[in-house]
Amino acid sequence: MSVIVKMSVIARHEAISRNAWLYYIYSMHKGGAVYVLSSPNRNTLYIGVTANLPNRITEHQQKLNPTGFAARYNCVVLVYYQLFEYIEDAIKEEKRLKGCSREYKEQLIASENPDWRDLSVELY
Repeated sequence: MSVIVKMSVIARHEAISRNAWLYYIYSMHKGGAVYVLSSPNRNTLYIGVTANLPNRITEHQQKLNPTGFAARYNCVVLVYYQLFEYIEDAIKEEKRLKGCSREYKEQLIASENPDWRDLSVELY
């Protein structure tokens, strides 16, 4: 069973930098992340999973796949992410979140990021 890790918990309780934790997850384990992108006006949400969060968010923001959902609906603001020790657990969470209501997703985002600020700046 994987340990679900929220970055705010790591930063507060273990005094480890976000970059160090990202390096650990991506280099030492086959970890992953589930993430939620929003359009700037918050009308559209995109949920994804990746084994390399910083690179994947950059790809979305640069719209490297212009015909993809996130690019078509301008989902470029990272409003939520959760790291997992194992990519399989991140995939399960992605599927679970995709089945949740819009209201649940908004509450999840607001619980971690009440102002819906762009969290991508924390990744670099």
